[in-house]
Amino acid sequence: MSGLLLDTSGYIQLQKGHPGAAAAIRKADRVVLSPVVLGELLDAFRKSRDRRRHEGFLASFLAAPRVEVAVV
Repeated sequence: MSGLLLDTSGYIQLQKGHPGAAAAIRKADRVVLSPVVLGELLDAFRKSRDRRRHEGFLASFLAAPRVEVAVV
């Protein structure tokens, strides 16, 4: 079993379609985002012209069974 703690930069690379980020996430059995990363992303989305697109991508990403937000 392999896990991946995804930071804000890694998530942004995934959203931009960076092949290395996508490959790392595909290999992981479990992908975890911290609440801090989630907050940073939501704050950035709120300021973006493409807010709905970003929020939709995040919602789809978080809906994947291997993805979770860490509980602290």
